[in-house]
Amino acid sequence: MTDTKQPNIIFILSDQHNRAVLGGAGDTVARTPNLDRLAANGVLFENAYCSSPLCVPSRTSLLAGLHVTAIDCYSNETALRSDRATFVHALGVAGYETVLAGRMHFVGPDQSHGFAVRLTGDITPTLLGGRGVPYGTMGGLTGQRGSIVKRSGPGRTSLNAYDEAVTQAACDYIRAYPNDKPLFMTIGHYAPHCPYVCPPGLFDYYYKNLPPPSAPEGFLHSAHPAVKDWFDIREMHVVEPEDVKRARAAYYGLVELVDGYTGEILQAVEAGLDPQNTLVVYASDHGDMIGHNGLFWKSNMYEGSVGVPLIFSGAGLATGGRRVRQPVSLLDLAPTLIEIAGGPPLPDMHGENLLPLLRGAAVENWERPIVSLLASRARRSHCAMVRRGEWKMVEHVEYPERQLFNLTADPAEQNDLGPAPEYAALIESLAGELRPFWDGARVSEICRLQLEHTELLRQWGARYAERLSPDVWPLNDIDANNYFAE
Repeated sequence: MTDTKQPNIIFILSDQHNRAVLGGAGDTVARTPNLDRLAANGVLFENAYCSSPLCVPSRTSLLAGLHVTAIDCYSNETALRSDRATFVHALGVAGYETVLAGRMHFVGPDQSHGFAVRLTGDITPTLLGGRGVPYGTMGGLTGQRGSIVKRSGPGRTSLNAYDEAVTQAACDYIRAYPNDKPLFMTIGHYAPHCPYVCPPGLFDYYYKNLPPPSAPEGFLHSAHPAVKDWFDIREMHVVEPEDVKRARAAYYGLVELVDGYTGEILQAVEAGLDPQNTLVVYASDHGDMIGHNGLFWKSNMYEGSVGVPLIFSGAGLATGGRRVRQPVSLLDLAPTLIEIAGGPPLPDMHGENLLPLLRGAAVENWERPIVSLLASRARRSHCAMVRRGEWKMVEHVEYPERQLFNLTADPAEQNDLGPAPEYAALIESLAGELRPFWDGARVSEICRLQLEHTELLRQWGARYAERLSPDVWPLNDIDANNYFAE
């Protein structure tokens, strides 16, 4: 047992989990009893957002507690600077043993960023141009192209094997933990990120029971020009309704796998730690559109992409089973966990401390503005969104038109009010909320320079990263045998 009031903190971070695909969030088909139990005994944030709907930018900003424009991490090829303190450093200073099990998608030779122990390496390349885990027959199915939706169904991948290995390593460590000081462990799973492939039994259940997504006919015809370009760039026109049905079934099956891993971790906590003095946090780096409005994956500002599940359960919280409606951000994790751990604050943070809300000691602020920013290798993808109350505004760097949605009246975001002149003043007011964090022209120039650097680094990595890449999970021959079930 720890001899301090500092709680152990177990942070489970999945990849690409749509926050609506959760029994505790009202999904009547998803089977997520373990995550539902966390929510029933803790606090579920109904309107949580990532700070950028893309893996590396979301994760680096989460750790730093700063928007991507403050750390210049925009794409999956960018790295968090090693001289930038993270909330994990702060927890280490506070006396925690800081442990990373599995995926955090760090880029570059620094695979720590405050974690003192790493149990399982990453599955993606840690150096540009280097090798990650061979995906075998599933090669090319982790990106964002229509062909990936078509190649979906029942089966097994090396990514399933990876998550199993991560869970086992984390549980073994927790069960054997000496409890001589408080533990902070991040457990990073790859699921439910594509490939959209899951075990046959799970696939069959969801294939039979899932309703089709909300994707009205003619939506694309009237959609914002940036959305139309999104469809074209990702070759979504090749996707047929049967492909969507298969991919959705597999995605739900992957979510159920994550729920199972969570159950194993909770059992390990019961056995190896003081469960009364352990806080469990569950979140994902971004969501997945899973066919809604005809979209998949992330890299857009619709709710399915930019929204994330966020659950706190355990030590020091108010009565369990609470739901918080106030919009919050993954940027809030840094100040919140630092406060809970009793660590020193980071020099600058954009998030807010959620502890008063978690303890039921604060009034919810429905009008709190939440910002999310996205830039990537393709300039036409640069965009930013702000939500304030029921309103969400999205602006796109290459397009003069802005999108506006009333999330109360139109939660599926199928009625863009941006062109309506009566909303011009509201749009300008919301745009003002973005200005402290977003300058589209500056972001475009930074991304252009970063692309030149990363292309050179990738060429270097193709020659040398093979012998230098740290912390890559060692895939064995059995796990490498990916297959689609007949």
